[in-house]
Amino acid sequence: MNPHYVSSREMFGSVISKISKFQLSKKSGLHLMNGVLIARGPAIRPGQIKRARIIDLAPTILYSMGMGIPESMDGLVLTNIFTEDHLRQHEVKYFDWEPEVPIESEALSSEEYEEIKSKLRGLGYIN
Repeated sequence: MNPHYVSSREMFGSVISKISKFQLSKKSGLHLMNGVLIARGPAIRPGQIKRARIIDLAPTILYSMGMGIPESMDGLVLTNIFTEDHLRQHEVKYFDWEPEVPIESEALSSEEYEEIKSKLRGLGYIN
């Protein structure tokens, strides 16, 4: 989110509103690269998870389900949360992925693109 705005789950009033400079000095916990991850199971090593990022969740979840990870995916498998036995028995597999339908065929029209830019500008995401 734009650092000059904060979201809210209040019943009444604006969902997105300007915040004061005082509030800017406080971290809201929204849209940050670090967060909370709790994992449990027979393949999970007990202990605290260090240096995990939100972008590491998708590849880690795919790996834990026995699936391959697209090479183009951001983030890494958090191998440090798995037991040594599990890692020996289940290697991390990556694959080169191409969409079935070329992305160009799903491109936005120039009108749709401008409408989205206008909405993002109004929310403060772009200038």
